[in-house]
Amino acid sequence: MSYKSGFVSIVGRPNVGKSTLLNHILKTKLVITSPTAQTTRNTVQGVYTDDEAQIVFVDTPGIHKPQDGLGSFMNTTALNSIVGTDVILFIEPANERIGKGDRFIVERLKKAECPVYLVLNKADLLSKDELMDKLIEWNQMMDFKEIIPISALNGDNVDELIKTVKQDLPEGPAIYPEDTITDHPEQFIMAEFIREKILYFTHDEIPHDVAIEIEQWIEDENGIDIMAVIIVNRKSQKGIIIGKQGTMIKKIKDQARRDMKRFAGVPVKLSLFVRVEKDWRNKAQYLKEFGYNRMTTHNIEKTEGVVLKITPSKESDAILSIYTHDYGRISVYGKGIKKINSKNARGVTPSTLSLFELNVRKGLSSLIRASGIKYYTHIQDHIETDILAQCLLEYYYRYVPENKPDLETYTFLVDALKAIDTGYSYKLIYALILVFIMKDNGIELEVDGCVHCGHTSVTSFSLVDGGFVCHKHQTPQDVELSIDTLKAIRHIYKTPIAHIDALSIDESVLKEILFIFEHYIDEYCGIYLNALRFVKEWI
Repeated sequence: MSYKSGFVSIVGRPNVGKSTLLNHILKTKLVITSPTAQTTRNTVQGVYTDDEAQIVFVDTPGIHKPQDGLGSFMNTTALNSIVGTDVILFIEPANERIGKGDRFIVERLKKAECPVYLVLNKADLLSKDELMDKLIEWNQMMDFKEIIPISALNGDNVDELIKTVKQDLPEGPAIYPEDTITDHPEQFIMAEFIREKILYFTHDEIPHDVAIEIEQWIEDENGIDIMAVIIVNRKSQKGIIIGKQGTMIKKIKDQARRDMKRFAGVPVKLSLFVRVEKDWRNKAQYLKEFGYNRMTTHNIEKTEGVVLKITPSKESDAILSIYTHDYGRISVYGKGIKKINSKNARGVTPSTLSLFELNVRKGLSSLIRASGIKYYTHIQDHIETDILAQCLLEYYYRYVPENKPDLETYTFLVDALKAIDTGYSYKLIYALILVFIMKDNGIELEVDGCVHCGHTSVTSFSLVDGGFVCHKHQTPQDVELSIDTLKAIRHIYKTPIAHIDALSIDESVLKEILFIFEHYIDEYCGIYLNALRFVKEWI
């Protein structure tokens, strides 16, 4: 049998056992649980891997009637998770009546474009006859692909559930390395452990008015040193969490630290503080600050961007690295984009500016639609321009950090592709690309005057000191250049690539300039690009 992999969303009302099921499948405590409704706020991806398949389970917040901004965020998160997934597990307690909330979810699930399983949790609490009646009742509501009774707590029939899910996954290699349990950072998991203990010890006193912010994270040979802030809604809640003579916060700290140590496998030092942020649950700035924003969960979003690299994943799928206007560089799973008749094929062509509709996740997002905005069709007309574009895309893929949007970085990418496509001197474009790489790596050249005294009458360029040098401070090691070349360096260094038409520089002068710029890239940036060696062959 061929290897399979895919995404499986776990949805349902609050407190139906979604997180308990995921923890059992992974055989580790990844997701926090508590008797308090709506314990799960964000989606949490748990990766199950065996010899036959890799299943990326997506645990979601319980779907409920929202009372505030945070509640709306949680509902949107859960409902959006049914888009761009391979299988949906709808979890329902077998021992509870079917209510309005259940019917609301079912109506949404009927629109899903993938198999939907009904997973009846707590089936061990019913007799065989009672269970059969419940199966018939649910079967009348929707034509589920499978109805599987389980006990998430005891693990009853969970192996059968996994076996059945595998049948509906597409063929293809693993999406993540086999030792991956989650794509969430450790800081997120540790913060959740703290919140879980607060819910456990304070019960109904601090239901959902608490958020956790990790302010310090230091790792060394002795383990992990964590400083976290507990944010509450009211001053009275601060007193409850601290407790008489600090007894409550000590209990929270000790219990959370145990889970942290077990999860990380190293000693953990934990410091906790409490801060009041009134009505934070309804304020967008706090929701974003505390991690309840679109980049921490599933959200259907539109953004412009350029595909940097396509990595084949399955027979017809691929993982895309895209630099986007709104999210920076992100990884996106493109289902079926390698098919001949794929409607997204042209939109995901490298060196094409496209509008992407994405199911945004922290980690690996998924592609819904891609449509071209600007096809730079002339880039491939010449080997020089094609290699220049490859060099640019390779740099963005290898050296620009993920999930850090930057308008200047995005603008340069788009403007550079336009310049390459328009047919400007490839040596001039190359020089402007090298300037961008230098500045992106913190190298600032002094091109307004002497690097030593500031005098504007300069004669040479110092490769050691990084700038122009006047006659008085010139050394034998400095590169003596003509006035025209020094002026050209200043113009290139200060001119945005969007204004490349304002630059008119002789090819021989450009060759001198490229020697200087390449020196800084080689000596100080630590940048190696496969495409760069081809560029140097024809410079």
